[in-house]
Amino acid sequence: MKASEPAAGTTRGLAQLVVRVLKGVGHASIFLFLALPLVTLNTCAGPIAEFSGYQALTGVTVPAAAFGLSPTDIPDYGHDWWVAGLMVLALVGIGAALRGGLPGALIGVGVGVAGLISLQPAISFFNPPPGGMRYWSSESGSGGNGIGIVFFGVLIVDLVWVATRSGSEYRRTEHAPASNRGDWFALALASISFLVLIGLGLLAVGVLVLLTAH
Repeated sequence: MKASEPAAGTTRGLAQLVVRVLKGVGHASIFLFLALPLVTLNTCAGPIAEFSGYQALTGVTVPAAAFGLSPTDIPDYGHDWWVAGLMVLALVGIGAALRGGLPGALIGVGVGVAGLISLQPAISFFNPPPGGMRYWSSESGSGGNGIGIVFFGVLIVDLVWVATRSGSEYRRTEHAPASNRGDWFALALASISFLVLIGLGLLAVGVLVLLTAH
């Protein structure tokens, strides 16, 4: 065994530990972001009201007078259970970070995707009542933006980890093919393809922003 191999293994193990800690802290920070404005009710005149995630979960009253409406014109929205879903996903994400390894990364990918999907209905839960009139628009507040960044960031980190690990295992068995070598190739291809799609999506959004800015 080469003398550099133990050092390389130690460095790799330390890097993995740092990534797991960062992922765990990131998911734990979601509970802090839920104390910040999750959703903001905006009109053409600006923001009228905002609710934290915890307020949305326990139930809030939309200020009808601020929109020139009677309280009977605005339904009782009740509990935003999507927020409870975000909390459950955060706990699962913390557990996945503690688990580490390929299973933890794959669970983390699922948590990231599910979190981004669940965040939108948690915010649009407070859309105006149906009837054709748009009294306000439900938009993400600072807390909602923070939660989205956490889920997206952890998703990217886990996808990169899966792509790197599966690619490494595929190359390692090049001269001594293992029975699961095809599985490693498929996993690497899937994770890299997912990353490419995300990159193309971000590029498209950036181009759209630049076009609409002029």
